[in-house]
Amino acid sequence: MARRIPGRTDRSSGERFRTLWIVGIAALALVVLVLVYVALTQNRNAPDGAAVSTPASSAPVDRATPTVEPSAEPVAVVGPPSRTLAAVDGERAYRAGVGSCPGDEPVVQSTDDGGSSWSDFTVAVEPAAASVRSILPGSGDYVALVTADAASCAPLFARSYVAGEEWEAADEVDTTWHLSQDSASVIAPGGGASQPCDQPVQVAASSETAAAVLCASSSIMTTTDAGGSWSEPLSVTGAAAVAPGGDGYLVVISGQNDCNGAQVATIPVDAGAATDPSTCVESGAAPQDNAVAQGGDAIWLWSGDAFARSTDGGLTW
Repeated sequence: MARRIPGRTDRSSGERFRTLWIVGIAALALVVLVLVYVALTQNRNAPDGAAVSTPASSAPVDRATPTVEPSAEPVAVVGPPSRTLAAVDGERAYRAGVGSCPGDEPVVQSTDDGGSSWSDFTVAVEPAAASVRSILPGSGDYVALVTADAASCAPLFARSYVAGEEWEAADEVDTTWHLSQDSASVIAPGGGASQPCDQPVQVAASSETAAAVLCASSSIMTTTDAGGSWSEPLSVTGAAAVAPGGDGYLVVISGQNDCNGAQVATIPVDAGAATDPSTCVESGAAPQDNAVAQGGDAIWLWSGDAFARSTDGGLTW
């Protein structure tokens, strides 16, 4: 029979307790190490010093897409006319396509029978010319042009004393109203330049000091002091061409008032309110394919393929 040694049971129990305590501590340390490793692995790419948090749930974020609101009233843009017209009276007139520079020698047409028939004349001058910017008829058989030097495209003056049958260049471009070579400025007789608007497209003179300009914004401005000052812009919806006429200026109104063509209105020298437009001339013409002129009591209108005259202010054509 074995003899029980006093105190062995207590000592064995204590050793087992210490062993379990050590194992528990080791397991806890191992868990801590695993947690640290996982944390480091998940945040390896995080910036130094940056706090990293993991939200409990993630929902998509709606991002507003910026929108551009369109202008309520788009600004009309008027292009330069493709043609020009000038009248002496109710029977004689001149017309031409504006053309381009560089380009071919311009051709001017003339009529002596109210537009029933037309004769063609080539503007052959030295230096060579290209395009026709405006026609300036005078008394008798005199007629002049503001054209362009075919080589430099600078404004050039040409004249004829035989109704266009023969031409010569002359150093007189600064004696008449015209647009600068880049069409940015209006040049008055004497060479003074002014900029009444951002984009002048046509100038019409009634004297050496008075003129009107059609701007790309579809507005008309006038001067009575050779461009020293200009009136406030008069907005004319559909304005397509301008010319001197009567006590003020004529303006072609294109594609307005249920008119598939052109109408003519007048404005005073101070660019006050325009008169009611004339009877419609049906032509289907594009805005740039319009020109107007006055000779005596007759208003001449060239709109697309339509050519019309009125001696009662546009009531009938």
